[in-house]
Amino acid sequence: MKKTVIILMIITITSKLFGFFREVALSYFYGASDISDVYIIATSIPGMLMGFVMVGIGAGFVPIYSEIQKSLGEKEAENFTGNLLNILLLATLLVFILGEIFAGTLVRIIAAA
Repeated sequence: MKKTVIILMIITITSKLFGFFREVALSYFYGASDISDVYIIATSIPGMLMGFVMVGIGAGFVPIYSEIQKSLGEKEAENFTGNLLNILLLATLLVFILGEIFAGTLVRIIAAA
């Protein structure tokens, strides 16, 4: 468990560093321009959606998985995970389709903030 936590910490720190250098490069080449605004908005929409999913998984999945694993066994916990992944796949497909249909409205909402 410690090894997994350390690996996740290293991945997170590396990701934040790459993000910082991405922002530095963006500001160096484009400054505060329309191009940089479009890029920031385009990357923030999927980031927000991913953040919602990750909070839900962190708050709900891990405790439920542990409880199922303890009470019903590893096989049922794996079935639970598979079912959850299938539901997430369908929900992601639905969000993608709605995002394509309402892209203009979504950008106006996010860009207005």
